[in-house]
Amino acid sequence: MLRKESVAVRKLPPLVVDQGAIATTGRHAEVSEIVDERRRLILLCGHPALAPAASAALTLRLVGGLTVSEIAWLFLVTEPTMAAG
Repeated sequence: MLRKESVAVRKLPPLVVDQGAIATTGRHAEVSEIVDERRRLILLCGHPALAPAASAALTLRLVGGLTVSEIAWLFLVTEPTMAAG
């Protein structure tokens, strides 16, 4: 393996998670699962098929935990408009 590849392997997080290792590590596994779930949500919210405004609103809702009325206020639209979009 080239030095460049070995450095990249050390810096990048693993793409495959050993579920057995997660189950045996206790509380750290719970935190790790939450972080992994947030990463999945962020990646889904940034899908190229979504419009940029929809992507931002979805990220605020799913990852940020904001309500529809709070997101509508940020986008300067009414709540029904935001809920429909």
